[in-house]
Amino acid sequence: MNKLYLCFLLILLSLGCKKSFDPANPDTDQFISLVKKGNHDPYQLPRFNASHIDRLLELAKDTSHIAGYPGNPISSKSSLPAPDGRRYLILSECLLWTVEGIRNGSGYGSLNPLLIVPGEIPTSLQAKEILEVREKYQKSWESTGKSITQWSSVNPLQSTIYRWF
Repeated sequence: MNKLYLCFLLILLSLGCKKSFDPANPDTDQFISLVKKGNHDPYQLPRFNASHIDRLLELAKDTSHIAGYPGNPISSKSSLPAPDGRRYLILSECLLWTVEGIRNGSGYGSLNPLLIVPGEIPTSLQAKEILEVREKYQKSWESTGKSITQWSSVNPLQSTIYRWF
């Protein structure tokens, strides 16, 4: 009986120790874990700020395919955003979109978390190109001394053909 009671107590303690996610004060790693598992709130992007940029850029090395990511509530896209039929999102791209939203002060990088090559028929980027964009963001952030005030006036994509969708 004591062993059964002890097991029950340990199970209760392990369940009680689980940290819930707070979008108002987000833990970046916890959020990414939720996104990868598909257990995040699809309608609420956490309130990331300049203190999260270094970690978001570090995590943006991950080009895993993900099924969803919280989007901009004013976007009319109800399904995955790729104009050329890509049926998945890339984590790195979504994290860079989040960083762009912090940089531009709107909270959202654009209407959709998708980098494109503009044209008559815009095309979405592949993992290799997204990692090149990540490097641009990293260098741009570091060149401002990691000052969000200075960085808000710098466009990391300026010297590229890439744009946010």
